[in-house]
Amino acid sequence: MNLIRFFFLILLASLPALTQEIPLSEVPITEGSWTIVEMSLNGKKVVPGENSPDEIVIKNRKLCFMMQGKALEHFKDFSLASEETSRPKKLDLIVQNTEKGTRHFLPAIYQVAENELTLGIALPQAETKLVRPTSFEESEKSGILLKARLKK
Repeated sequence: MNLIRFFFLILLASLPALTQEIPLSEVPITEGSWTIVEMSLNGKKVVPGENSPDEIVIKNRKLCFMMQGKALEHFKDFSLASEETSRPKKLDLIVQNTEKGTRHFLPAIYQVAENELTLGIALPQAETKLVRPTSFEESEKSGILLKARLKK
């Protein structure tokens, strides 16, 4: 199992049940395919497409991580909710578990500048709960940071 998938599986297994979410609103991120051009995991560089996602597809207020043209099984159909007044802007990636009737979320931050998307996604740390990132600076506890460009 590759490193990124391992961290994503740990992340999904440790997600808290959704108790308070950002109100669902229009997410001002252009729908379409976004090529991941930079990525890090807790401050360590990851090469997009080498055992890690290389693309993000956003459609109908849903986000899907892709690798080599295929949706990553546990990382597709995230519903999106955003809160526009904060800096950086807040984003929740929401996962619905229909079998258990629960909803979980990944707290994230984002910014869009022209055709570039910067996304910071929380990862659980051993000593803390899942906490929304507050900046796009890399560190040993920064979670997943990525930059993607909109495909033309």
